[in-house]
Amino acid sequence: MAILGISSSSHTLNTLDISSPSIWIIDWSTDHMTYSSKKLVSYTPCLSNKKKTIIDGIVTTIVDQGDVLINDFLTLKNVLHVARLFVNLISIQKLATDSNCSVIFYPSHCEF
Repeated sequence: MAILGISSSSHTLNTLDISSPSIWIIDWSTDHMTYSSKKLVSYTPCLSNKKKTIIDGIVTTIVDQGDVLINDFLTLKNVLHVARLFVNLISIQKLATDSNCSVIFYPSHCEF
């Protein structure tokens, strides 16, 4: 897991302080996830029985889902709103697949 934030470059993410609400963490999860519905630009309620296992095996309900605009060049699709999270997660697998891109990791940033 890498803690990353958006830089001024449209295709680069730089390491930043995790306390910022705009921080997204690159993760090996299967879905993009956010703790805040305010980040969603489109909104689709989820069935109350849709669950997701998060850290330490905790099973939680997915409240809704939608797209999140990271910047002019990057939109995360079908981001799950998981209210019990304290961070935002970008699924590296989903991002690479949805954007048809490669990801290169460096010690201080990653490039798409």
